Amino acid sequence: MDTLKSCPFCGGTNLYIEGGVFNADGEKGYYVGCKDINCTAEGPWDLGKSGAVEKWNERSSMELETTIAAYACLIDEYLRGYISHDEFVTECKKLPKLTTTPLAEK
Repeated sequence: MDTLKSCPFCGGTNLYIEGGVFNADGEKGYYVGCKDINCTAEGPWDLGKSGAVEKWNERSSMELETTIAAYACLIDEYLRGYISHDEFVTECKKLPKLTTTPLAEK
């Protein structure tokens, strides 16, 4: 099995491979996640451990999905009044910038 790359979000190396049921059909699969403090990044699911590692190491689609999810969480926290406008702006500045350039052109 390939070696896991460090977490693309926090740079951490405290990683794990988890298995379980991942869809309504009861299919079992695996994903890679990060256990570092303040980071709960999880990679995409795959039917095999080696596939989960490959997807974790691939990153391009995972980074985009996770970035969008992080923005969505911040928007939700702001709209619910859990964080102030200043906190919202500060946290958004920490996230990767979203662009309209297709990944294939980068």
